[in-house]
Amino acid sequence: MSSHDSTHVYATDQNDLTHAARAIRNSVSPACDPRPLNVLRRPGTPLKVINEKDGTQYEEGVDFEPITDPDLDFRWSHAGPKIKLIQDGRIKDRDRLRVSYYHGTHVYNGQTTICMSEPEVYEIWKKNAELMKERIGFTSYFLHTDEVRAGGTCAACKARNLPMKEILGDCVTKAYNILRDLNPEAQVFTWSDMFDPNHNASQRRGYYFHVPEVYYGSWEYLPKDIVIACWNYRVRDESLKHFSQLGFRTMAAAYYDADDLENPKGWLESMSQTPGASGIIYTTWLRKYELLGAFGDLVAQQQRPGPQ
Repeated sequence: MSSHDSTHVYATDQNDLTHAARAIRNSVSPACDPRPLNVLRRPGTPLKVINEKDGTQYEEGVDFEPITDPDLDFRWSHAGPKIKLIQDGRIKDRDRLRVSYYHGTHVYNGQTTICMSEPEVYEIWKKNAELMKERIGFTSYFLHTDEVRAGGTCAACKARNLPMKEILGDCVTKAYNILRDLNPEAQVFTWSDMFDPNHNASQRRGYYFHVPEVYYGSWEYLPKDIVIACWNYRVRDESLKHFSQLGFRTMAAAYYDADDLENPKGWLESMSQTPGASGIIYTTWLRKYELLGAFGDLVAQQQRPGPQ
């Protein structure tokens, strides 16, 4: 079995190019035996092995053994699985093959994104929601819908023929409905950035990380009583105004591991001018709780934030 003589690598920066080059060295043997690195196996990511000469599409489990990447980690530092032929299959020695598959990847230090168009995602979420209600009895839920940096490229997404703004809004709505079906009184919160034209739902460029389009307009598809946690301090006034004018209740995700409380002070001032502003969060990603008491005192000194 042989492969093509060349491989094209597309990278957005030098670090991506370095990782991609390392991946090629690790995933191609001296005999040019192709290995599908970080191969994704789900209904929305079909794998095809095709005879280059006559177009015959071979069958997994009949012509070649099932393919999975047991070391799948969304990085490029391991060898992918070999494509192993089945003895009585139709692939013969010296056949030239074209192998088509979908791979996973990561952003920064390991952020990976679920596919919002894969039905099993919502089956998993529903089961998790049922367990949370049964074991803990939550009445409030915070959806981790921020920095959605991949999507819209697999067969499941493309088959829907929908813009990413609508796919994202539908994803949040489905999660919201799962929670509300279990508890009609549940409060549901989400981060602001993917629904904010001043932040990650802007039109500054025609793409967003690994997403080939933008999320501008995604706010049109949100449930109207979901609470929006705004977290970009630099554009806090614009963000709070955007959601308030749309009728959403808002919260401020303040603090962000500083050595003082200037950030929460700024948020409280902005919230005092915002209809529907209803709360503020002590947001630490580094487990810095030294200022939590002072933060509570600062908030307690304020009147109920926001014109009602």
